[in-house]
Amino acid sequence: MLEKETIGESDLQYKNITARKAFEELPMQELHTASIYRKGVSETNREFKERIISRLENLGVFGTYVNKNTGWNIRFNSNDAKSVLGHSPREGKTALLQKVPQMIKNGIYLETTPKNQQGLSTDVFASRANIDGTDYAIVYGVRNDGNGRRYYDHNLVDVIKVNEISSGARPSGLTAAYETTPHVAPETLSDVLIKHLS
Repeated sequence: MLEKETIGESDLQYKNITARKAFEELPMQELHTASIYRKGVSETNREFKERIISRLENLGVFGTYVNKNTGWNIRFNSNDAKSVLGHSPREGKTALLQKVPQMIKNGIYLETTPKNQQGLSTDVFASRANIDGTDYAIVYGVRNDGNGRRYYDHNLVDVIKVNEISSGARPSGLTAAYETTPHVAPETLSDVLIKHLS
């Protein structure tokens, strides 16, 4: 497990190499975006969410899963899926919901980011997926409010973009995945992923 701590630059570089090696050894989740994961032309947002939630229930993906890297129990239920669907999902992001149990079990813990003064924090993990033939680094957030951990959101970052960081360039097109507060550095989930895997 990669623990967040105050470390020197050489230590951070070693930890990043370790995180990248662990990431590359993760099992690849493979899936294809089917038309079922696209919002219908005449479909309201509510109808779309209800249809996706019903599909996920039929696939049996909701439950509590243990992350192998940390030993933490992480819950994923219909409300958590609605949270993801509320963050402007594209087809790949929506289709990836069916792979959340595998991502929770196999994900690599990167760091924990405090969200507020009341103890709410976001645990950040990395996973991998091939969606429609493109390899992605998946970064997902797990909210911890002292009452347990719940799946919150995920972003897809093209692995090519992750590799671009080695040259010192920040990939374009990375969007904020969760809100920030004034006392927390404005890092997105994608920024955390890049920091640990580059």
